[in-house]
Amino acid sequence: MEEHENRSEHVGDETARNSAHRELPVGPGIIAIIWALTTLVIILETVVVPSEYNSAVTSNLYLAGAPIFAALVASSVLRLREAALKLIASLAGISFLSSAVYFFLELENRGSLSEHPTFSGAFLAVELLLCALLIWKYCAKTHSRKRRAGAIASYVAVFFVSITLIGLDPMFWRLSSQVAYAYSDVNGQEGSDDEDDGWGVEADRLWEAQPKLLDASLSSLREPQSGRRNIYTVAVAAQGTQKLFSREAHNALQAFSANFGSEYQGGILLSNGGKDFFHAPLATRGHLGAVARAIGEKVDHDEDVVVMYLTAHGSRDAELVTALPTYSRVQPISAAALSDALKESGIGKRVIIISACFAGSWIPALANDDTIVIAAAAADRTSFGCSDEREMTFFGEAFLKGPLSNGASLQKSFEGAKATLTKWEKAENLTPSKP
Repeated sequence: MEEHENRSEHVGDETARNSAHRELPVGPGIIAIIWALTTLVIILETVVVPSEYNSAVTSNLYLAGAPIFAALVASSVLRLREAALKLIASLAGISFLSSAVYFFLELENRGSLSEHPTFSGAFLAVELLLCALLIWKYCAKTHSRKRRAGAIASYVAVFFVSITLIGLDPMFWRLSSQVAYAYSDVNGQEGSDDEDDGWGVEADRLWEAQPKLLDASLSSLREPQSGRRNIYTVAVAAQGTQKLFSREAHNALQAFSANFGSEYQGGILLSNGGKDFFHAPLATRGHLGAVARAIGEKVDHDEDVVVMYLTAHGSRDAELVTALPTYSRVQPISAAALSDALKESGIGKRVIIISACFAGSWIPALANDDTIVIAAAAADRTSFGCSDEREMTFFGEAFLKGPLSNGASLQKSFEGAKATLTKWEKAENLTPSKP
């Protein structure tokens, strides 16, 4: 009897071993290979089939891991342990096949599929549906419908959150800048004697100087000449936490002065850059309104033109990041505030140029039959080159040092800047800013 039981156990162990060999359990290495292959396909799509909807390769590396992360969360909801690797590998395999198929379709259509968000959305929906069916079937014998539905919901949610995080990069950049300057303040760097950087300037002294600086700036404007068009310009460097924007505003005034010739009757700089303290009024809503009113009193509203150039980091809600070098916050200059100032001033013909991320968001508040709005980026796109190591932003350099510097019209200058930006952004594999 005992010998028979031992023989039965031996047969059972052998059956278990044979079954294990037949199942070939999935290990972490298999998942790593699938992730690497998916990443390779995504990189090939980004490089071989360039499109304005493709993100940078580094972003795609992150996105390649999103399905695996989502699968891990779904496995946690299902309380899977050893079997989790097999489910994760299967879901990652679907993502790989989906990426490969989409890549080949892109090749066949020369990248035109990315221009159709409806198709891309439908393709993604099919991929998620296949993943949902896999989770549902995989756990049909071991888990309740409620548990499977929760796993599917968690997979889809994590997948979409992962994709959405890529679009939040500009917000994170702005937060990083704020934290850096706040940290500098906490560590006492505001006590520096470097006045050119805006550190160490007493607030009372700075604000007391503003009325005289504003009066001096307005007095520098020449009187309009009758019988012909007169052009006045205003450059606004709203963010003083970087020197870049002050440099770009100075370059804008110089470029306009050279381009408009005898029609140019002067320009005003409003700047929060430390270098401009006690040389120009601060870039605030109040000063912007005061300058607009003063120019409005000078110009012939039917003939004369006012050109405004605004530069800083921008936000999706049509505002410029407005701050002093110590990161002392100032009420942000916005499209709504500028629109109100222009209406109050009575200025007729005007050209508004916004060199900032999401600059297209300014257009609805400013657009009318007498206004030209030039935006460095579409309402949902970032612009590039916002580093103090540069003289100007990408857009600022392309626009101010492009055809405009050779006397071209604003329209030709803008078209030239767009062409230049397209080349630069493709060369660096950046998501097009779409000015």
